[in-house]
Amino acid sequence: MRFLDIFFLGRFFNLMKVIVPAECLRVARELMRLSQSEAGQKADLAQKSVQRAEKGEASPQVSLKLQSFYEEKGIVFVGSVDIATGSVSGPGAQWKLPPTFPPIDKEAEKFHSEKMGVNFAAARVLLNKSQKYISSEAKLPEKTVIALERGAGFNDADFDQLRGYYTKCGVEFLALGDVRRSVYFGVGVRRREVVSELDSRSEEANCSP
Repeated sequence: MRFLDIFFLGRFFNLMKVIVPAECLRVARELMRLSQSEAGQKADLAQKSVQRAEKGEASPQVSLKLQSFYEEKGIVFVGSVDIATGSVSGPGAQWKLPPTFPPIDKEAEKFHSEKMGVNFAAARVLLNKSQKYISSEAKLPEKTVIALERGAGFNDADFDQLRGYYTKCGVEFLALGDVRRSVYFGVGVRRREVVSELDSRSEEANCSP
């Protein structure tokens, strides 16, 4: 088997830990709704260290420290590692899911849930784009993009349009809905796993500046 789950070795052998791509760290911070300064304070790192880690420029020690902080808070990093090249396919992050679904009441309280199962802000930082850029490319007013990221003050047509844009760019939204509680568990985003180089070039063409 050429591809392994991103934490296969860490979970079963405890010999090594894969350093997740910078985009995963950006998504994790957005899922926790932290600024770079706040993430640095909570992870006992300088803000510049967080900035460098989110650009893929930090040392392995710094990236792992930030990664471990997010995991301790309930974030799960997703993706598959090509054991031949070390490249990660379908990278992203999401909130940890309950072991059984739907969860029982006492179990549900231990896991993060949200009223909205689509996190547009996390999708944007996965692509490393500004709200102004997304506004222009998705053909939506910037104030609408902001409203959609906040989860209030938008209509269904705007929601579908922005979601469609991100889907075209290769973003997958992750979540499981609990109908009884009207909430979503495991909210997050990842890049769609690329089947071929042609798929990769197509997504890049759809979302390139």
